[in-house]
Amino acid sequence: MKFAFALLLVLPAFTFAQKPLPLNRKKSFSVSQSEVKNFVLKLEKGKNYQIMVEQKGIDVELHLKTLAGVEVAYKDSPNGKYGPEIIDVSIQNNTDFVLSVQPLKDANNAQKGKCTVSVAEAVKDDQLIQTFLTPKQALEDLTVFRAIREKANSGFYRYRTKAQIDSLYSVYTLQINQLKQPMPITEFHKIIMTLTDFEGSNHNNTRLPHHASSYIPKDKGYFTFHFRNIDNKLIVNFEGGEIPLGSEIISINGISSEALKERFSKYYTTDGYNQTANDKACIENSFGWIFPFELGISERFDIVYKAPYSNDVRKISLPGVNRSENSSRYINRYSAKLDSLTDFDFQEKYSFKRISPQTALLNFRIFTMANNAEDPDFERFSNYLDSLFLSFKLDKTQNLIIDIRNNPGGNDPTYEKVFTYLTDHPFRENTEAYIIFRKLPYPEYYKWNSSEKSNQKRELADLNEYLQTTFSVRKDSDDKFYQDQQFNPTYYPDSNRFQGNIYLLINEDVGSAASHFASLVRGHSNATIVGVETSGGYYGHNGHFPVEYVLPNSQITTRFSIVHVTQDAPNKTSQPVGRGIIPDHEVHQSFEDFMHNEDTQMKHVLNLISQGK
Repeated sequence: MKFAFALLLVLPAFTFAQKPLPLNRKKSFSVSQSEVKNFVLKLEKGKNYQIMVEQKGIDVELHLKTLAGVEVAYKDSPNGKYGPEIIDVSIQNNTDFVLSVQPLKDANNAQKGKCTVSVAEAVKDDQLIQTFLTPKQALEDLTVFRAIREKANSGFYRYRTKAQIDSLYSVYTLQINQLKQPMPITEFHKIIMTLTDFEGSNHNNTRLPHHASSYIPKDKGYFTFHFRNIDNKLIVNFEGGEIPLGSEIISINGISSEALKERFSKYYTTDGYNQTANDKACIENSFGWIFPFELGISERFDIVYKAPYSNDVRKISLPGVNRSENSSRYINRYSAKLDSLTDFDFQEKYSFKRISPQTALLNFRIFTMANNAEDPDFERFSNYLDSLFLSFKLDKTQNLIIDIRNNPGGNDPTYEKVFTYLTDHPFRENTEAYIIFRKLPYPEYYKWNSSEKSNQKRELADLNEYLQTTFSVRKDSDDKFYQDQQFNPTYYPDSNRFQGNIYLLINEDVGSAASHFASLVRGHSNATIVGVETSGGYYGHNGHFPVEYVLPNSQITTRFSIVHVTQDAPNKTSQPVGRGIIPDHEVHQSFEDFMHNEDTQMKHVLNLISQGK
């Protein structure tokens, strides 16, 4: 209450006595504990802004308020005493604000420190961007891109030979050299995406300086429908539209469905040679901004299709829709209700359901129950698991279904903790993990958290110290830096581990830590696995520590994980190298179940249980 009262007293003074912060200029200031620094902001309606406070030795929190004292934004990032605190704001009604900066109340925080504050206009979501690169600039970025991968990415040649990678780079080098005029940044981005995807890592990512939708109009050219992947076919996933629900698309504007999938493939990375996740994403995730971004703007779409339960080929010509209508049709897609049941944006991170006296269901939608073992949430999660599995033991539960479908991953040691209740074998997170550099290569292109040189220098020192401590083991035979085994503990089966039948549900969108969990289940338990091959690998992956670099001319950001991880996964004839976790029972959603919005994979598991299999 005291703070709120003080704020009301001082606001009028700031409104009249202070000049508003100028755009695109940094203002330095000092701040001490129990002190609040206030800055007046005068912004324009209809524009987007980024407010940044750079911390230089003290951890601060930001409060953005109207002149009436109503808080509209708060920010405290987990970056400690150094680095930026950023508020992105879109101005709708109010134009005058006060930004309050105050030290975080924490015993470990500094008593006094320095900061800088700045305000800059940001690109609006609907602002169309056109940027071009000269052939020389494109070649320079391509050269830098490969040099960074060679020096920093331990997975660069994991699934592809040097000859294969040389060949693909040669193709694009020749293509750029033959250019007679500047190329759009969007076309260069497609080249970088193709190269990124070719490497075969689920954690690879490439981003334009602004969201890709900013490079295409928002008011036209979007496709009318979204689709469901049924038997690798584009099945209309919208009821009540111009084309009946369940229809199969044969072609759009003369481009076959197979050719469309091939065009979209580069937008979706997977581990190794996995194709199931790519096939699904190309069909189900590509008909928003990706379609017009990849193929260009079309006023109309000539569509060839087959109606459900019919072999008659039909044709229809439909106008394009705007971005808003396209998004609305996705939100209202026919399968949305069923999809939401396995979506961590709609469900709890973990949940339990008793299906019958003999059968229990455990859902893990994402493994972010805790940041690490020291997080208080990890103890709460561990206590929850222990009480739950003790109840299974006491109730003599016979069957346990674990559903991790659509789980994108998470943090150690949450998934390892779960697995201690499912195995009678000791296990580790990995059998080997290494990086290929001692000090971060090419720091001049690194995407630093801070724009301040002093903070970047500190961040570099901290990063190198962490990596040199964690990956400190050398072997005479190579130039790799291996993980110190103190950071790779052995986990042991829990005394309350489950003794009955275990069934694991997986699908194409299981990746990272979740696929690592599935790998442990496959390798060190007797579980029956049902569903579709995961996007994350069985034997290994590149993970643990992501880095981001920015290419000098295009400002494209490339992200990859630097640690080459060999998972604790025993060799199995059923598990080819470079593939995801392959289920014992491969089960895709059937067309009939799609039309009735039913869960084919869960039905299959329940049928196995009823048959005692």
